Amino acid sequence: CKHYHRNIFGCRIFFEIGGVTEEKVRQAIRTAQRLLEKNDEGILSPHSFYSVPEPILSELFARSGDNRPLSIHLLENEEEDSFFRRRSGLLYELIHANCQGARFVAVSPIDWLQKNGWPSSRLMIVHGNHLSEPEIRLLRGVGASVIHCPGSHRFFGNQPFPLRSLVKE
Repeated sequence: CKHYHRNIFGCRIFFEIGGVTEEKVRQAIRTAQRLLEKNDEGILSPHSFYSVPEPILSELFARSGDNRPLSIHLLENEEEDSFFRRRSGLLYELIHANCQGARFVAVSPIDWLQKNGWPSSRLMIVHGNHLSEPEIRLLRGVGASVIHCPGSHRFFGNQPFPLRSLVKE
């Protein structure tokens, strides 16, 4: 999967990495690296915190370097919120059944980002529909971006999007 981000500096192509097993994720990385040889503006980016094993997640964050943005899907729907905050739900059960145990062991993705030095203005959170107020304050404080997807938001029947909290000064 890939998606595009256009800013005043041009266009970036994000090659989203994910997979059911560690080997499939490593294969996705190898495939994306071959594509990157043809496009140095491309960026390897983890699809989500639950679709990439934690050691590979750390590698992908480290590869982005000091000046490249990085995107990651986060808290798109209630199932994902339950997965992270309560360690329950269909997504949690599905990942445990198909991904050789726990995929993400930190308290929350935002805590993981903070622990690994990643909340920054280069970070783009895709969705962020279930961010808590403390998480929003942290992201806002470092200048991270949250990319809202209205179609996905409507499809999942999410709570109101926290736009006002995200843009507060």
